[in-house]
Amino acid sequence: MIVSIIIPVHDRAGLAEQAIASVALCAGPALSHEVIVVDDGSAPEEARRLAKFCRDHPTCRYIRLQRNRGPQLARNEGLAVASGKYIKFLDSDDLLLPGALVKEVATIEGSSSDLVISGWLRSSMDDVNLERAVSSNPMPYAGNPYDAILSGYGSPISAVLYRSTAIAEVRWDPRVPHPDDWFFLIKVLLREPRIATLEEPVFVWRDHGGPRASASSLSEYAHARFHILDHIYAVMRERQLLTPWRRQCLCNYLYRDIYVAHRFDLPHYRRILARLDEIGPGFFPDAVVEGQVIKRVLLRLLGYRRYVPLHNRLRRFWRRNEAG
Repeated sequence: MIVSIIIPVHDRAGLAEQAIASVALCAGPALSHEVIVVDDGSAPEEARRLAKFCRDHPTCRYIRLQRNRGPQLARNEGLAVASGKYIKFLDSDDLLLPGALVKEVATIEGSSSDLVISGWLRSSMDDVNLERAVSSNPMPYAGNPYDAILSGYGSPISAVLYRSTAIAEVRWDPRVPHPDDWFFLIKVLLREPRIATLEEPVFVWRDHGGPRASASSLSEYAHARFHILDHIYAVMRERQLLTPWRRQCLCNYLYRDIYVAHRFDLPHYRRILARLDEIGPGFFPDAVVEGQVIKRVLLRLLGYRRYVPLHNRLRRFWRRNEAG
């Protein structure tokens, strides 16, 4: 088997059917592949529909989880049974483009790489005209994983093809619901793989409506990013790779969540302060992170330990006045 495509699904049978159908056009007749559909505890009616669709497609394997455990664990279930030389993760609301897998396999084999990162198209869910889709190219790689990661290197899940040996000991972390794709890629990058780039788009990222971010989701994201940054910090510290620039970058990332943490989770706010003190004593955020001149002046005068609580108190005061 050349390629295993793993698709986690929860109550999205209709969308998953479209994603599965796109694989056949993407792979072509000459590329042996399997589609591993992991049903993450869908409702019975959705599960029956999805199971029947998979039975009608000979390359499709259906795995049913009895309860919803999240896409991270569903992907891990798919990885446990995948037999392909290469692994592709595909979200159930994404579509692979015709011939894409053939191009990805040719790129990764031609360069003897461990993974290939490709471009993608972005379109709304109800727009079938891909000529209106926005095209995105993969980010340039910094030459080493540490500087690349701290420069924001990343990619959507469906834009990456992995050599199975490159991710043999890497699994999705259920403690990081978002950005789980960034964390998985980071863990792979920290193994210092060989990376190839394919500029052409290989899949369509389809946007659909959803609820606005809540205080809970903002707090969860802050916790998740702290967990990811702590992992990066621990690896660099162990390998003695913490240059001044890398320390500054880590602190900048931590600082991005400091206002949210102070508003919604004071214990986590104190955890961020402690880690900032440990990584970068005397840290001051870059202009890119804290771009407002007034904020930067006050931060310089007061320090972020005093300024952040003051900022949030003033913010609450202004909002109460606007509401009144």
